[in-house]
Amino acid sequence: MPREQSFEHCMEYINLAINDHVRNMFSDIAYDRSALKSVMINGKLKKQAYDTMKDLMGIVIKILQPTPKYLNNLPLDLFFEFGAKILKEFEVTVIVVDGNTIIYGSSEGFIQICDKFNGVVLKTLIGHTRWISGITIHENMLVSSSWDNTVRVWDKNLGVCFKIVEGQSTNGNCVLVDGNNIISGDKDCNIKIWDQNTAVCQRSLSGHTDFIECLVLLGNNIFSGSLDATIRIWDKNSGDCLQVLKGHGCCVTCLCIDKFTLISGSQDHQIRFWDTASGNCLKRVCFPHEIYSMGIYNDSIFLGAQGCLFMLSKDSYDYKQLKGYNKEQVVHIAVDKDWGCVLSYGYPSNELITWRVKCPIESLSWTDIVKKDS
Repeated sequence: MPREQSFEHCMEYINLAINDHVRNMFSDIAYDRSALKSVMINGKLKKQAYDTMKDLMGIVIKILQPTPKYLNNLPLDLFFEFGAKILKEFEVTVIVVDGNTIIYGSSEGFIQICDKFNGVVLKTLIGHTRWISGITIHENMLVSSSWDNTVRVWDKNLGVCFKIVEGQSTNGNCVLVDGNNIISGDKDCNIKIWDQNTAVCQRSLSGHTDFIECLVLLGNNIFSGSLDATIRIWDKNSGDCLQVLKGHGCCVTCLCIDKFTLISGSQDHQIRFWDTASGNCLKRVCFPHEIYSMGIYNDSIFLGAQGCLFMLSKDSYDYKQLKGYNKEQVVHIAVDKDWGCVLSYGYPSNELITWRVKCPIESLSWTDIVKKDS
């Protein structure tokens, strides 16, 4: 029996298991958001019934795992797994979504690979001894950088480290893979290009005057953001610095490429849009908080900031604040394009929240829905 058909059958059994009053109430909520507000005002019993339905639906979704395309056709409020708050038992330093897994780097030096549907830990990669500063995936290979002065290359399926790049100059803050090369942004203010097979540094790109915080690639160009408040564009083959982009007043914390536009976020409360060919600043948008992280999904840019998550329209540059944290740093964001959600991590509570990316944007936990409609 197809998963979607099984999913529908389970829905029928759930409906039969709950009395008519609750079922009717749930139907109203699922299709009429205004009904949700009245249900809240009318008392706690209905909320408890609603939570019961949520729990049952969550179990069905996790077991049968209907396809994203099918789920996207269901009413928005059926996505109970999105909006869940997951408390991690360690400080997360990096989040990467890779297929059916979520990969976490930790401040203690280990890397955890989890099933994204049920949160089960599939593998724990042990080898680094300090803060994991960067993780990137290339086919079956996972590359990690750490403050222990090493870059490690792992077989992500086996969980085995098969290559170590080490030395005093590999105390990296970020890492990329480009074919057979590994590119690391280091605390010695340089960018290193390493041969993946020999672990030999082929080229060192010098020019920044402070730590390298972020790296992105576009064609033959490397874009680097630094604590020195500048962005540099490099030719990865020659190692030449082609341009220095100035405008930010503080550390450049994150970079993203959107077609031929470079988007940068900074602790100066701004994000800037740059033309990758000319280096001209096309637009700047100011926010009330420092920007720490960034992710793009369709026409929206998600920004992790102090105490909140922002969603910015790429077309209008209007933004809205998504509430889910209390005066904490939303330090990491990961976009799951397959399931249409954004994962955000807040410190120091160590809470990971998933946000459903579908208008209207919101977290689907009960308390967040309440705040939205109250």
